[in-house]
Amino acid sequence: HVAAYGAQHVSIISQTPAPPHRVFIFRFSSLGDIILTTPAVEALKTAWPDTRLIFCVKAGLETLVAHNPHIDEVVALGASETTRSFRQRLNLSADDAILDLHGKLRSKLIRWFSPVKHSSVWHKRPWQDNLPVRLGLRPYKPTMTIADRYHAAVEALVGHSLERGHLRCFPAPNADAVITSILRKAGLDLERPFIGMSPGAKW
Repeated sequence: HVAAYGAQHVSIISQTPAPPHRVFIFRFSSLGDIILTTPAVEALKTAWPDTRLIFCVKAGLETLVAHNPHIDEVVALGASETTRSFRQRLNLSADDAILDLHGKLRSKLIRWFSPVKHSSVWHKRPWQDNLPVRLGLRPYKPTMTIADRYHAAVEALVGHSLERGHLRCFPAPNADAVITSILRKAGLDLERPFIGMSPGAKW
């Protein structure tokens, strides 16, 4: 079975005949990629409102998803924790499902050595997007955005097309007060407009 977006965008390990009790969502890093999962998570929760969504993320990044109302539980992967230990801690069962939005070795190992039968995996980009860039033939122009690829993985898991969710950030309740304190200590006059700049990401 293949989602409407095509085989190069998402792999369906097995299609879920009915909403599972739990879906484990894997996106361990990084900050921007985790935030880009919010539309897909919302679409999944809307499709399966009674299913418990458990988001798995690296320790230190929990606050990015902890206050998302569409997520029922957050499980943090410890910095020195082994994949085997983490998998055992998740206590996966055959009745669960996995939405793998990470798609790298750690999440693959968890899927391969778990009893879960129903999974959907996203792919970052097809070779048609990648190869011309690596050969210097053209700048990178993706055929789909990352958020759309995440959404395609959700549709593959659910088994039919879904209305898209919204790209949002859900800060902690005390975030405004904390940020205001930091800016004031930095000497900014909060009565005047100011510009924040973030010129790049880690990679």
